[in-house]
Amino acid sequence: MANIVVFQSGTRRYALDVAGVEQAMPAFEIRPLPDGPPFVLGLATIGGTILPVINPEWFFDDQPASSIGPDQRFLRVRAEGREMILLADSLEGVVDLPQSALREREALAGGMARLSGVAAQSGDLVYIVDPAKMLFAEERAALDSAMEGTPS
Repeated sequence: MANIVVFQSGTRRYALDVAGVEQAMPAFEIRPLPDGPPFVLGLATIGGTILPVINPEWFFDDQPASSIGPDQRFLRVRAEGREMILLADSLEGVVDLPQSALREREALAGGMARLSGVAAQSGDLVYIVDPAKMLFAEERAALDSAMEGTPS
């Protein structure tokens, strides 16, 4: 059994291991990241820490949303020493996922390399996101480069 946080972004349902989720909060206004990579919607400051706001739709949908609405949620996540915020249209909450419902990443097609697996949950497919795998090396480098010199 695995505890996951399930959320909706665009037309897909995603999940994160609950251990990697630091905080869930209502979305709020963010500031732009000049010359930032396209998957970054902007920057949010939480408790004095500047974090990139990433839309998971950018990696999986043809037409990802590019704005933030008042009904959306932010999920503050941490993986391998990197913190970021993922944008969610809605938050379903924490779910106990039976191991039998999970299909590991290795069993998926190559295009799903950003995921750690998929699961059947409540009759629907849930994409299990691992923040450490979400950004490829060149995307991490582009984000780091854009955030250099960002004032607090």
